[in-house]
Amino acid sequence: MGKVEENFTRPQATPGDALEALPWHGHITALTVAPSMRRTGLGTLLTNAFENQCNLEKALFIDLFVRESNKTAIKMYERLGYSVYRVVQDYYPGLDDEQSTEHALDMRKLLKHGESREELIRSNGRDHIVQPWAVW
Repeated sequence: MGKVEENFTRPQATPGDALEALPWHGHITALTVAPSMRRTGLGTLLTNAFENQCNLEKALFIDLFVRESNKTAIKMYERLGYSVYRVVQDYYPGLDDEQSTEHALDMRKLLKHGESREELIRSNGRDHIVQPWAVW
């Protein structure tokens, strides 16, 4: 499930903030592949199809959130050209007990209409750690 999100201004932004407005972009809300169909290329196929649609819509980039422990998904996204933009602390509830939490990786991929906008991605995204309330 994915969507192309409109431009909007961050409510707490002040003029001059690096990203005071979030530009036109695609967002992968959820990508789930049945266990029996994993490692068949279906996840890559779906991701590429969404990327093609985002390019038609002139989106600048695609973003998504993935559990830090989901190494298989992270490797797939990296293979497809995504990189970590930032780490969101304690974004997901823990899988093992109700009290624990897990960090999310906010991953992004520049699309052809965003190639001149290098500020939309980071080479050192794992060093940028934010709280969940700062995600917009």
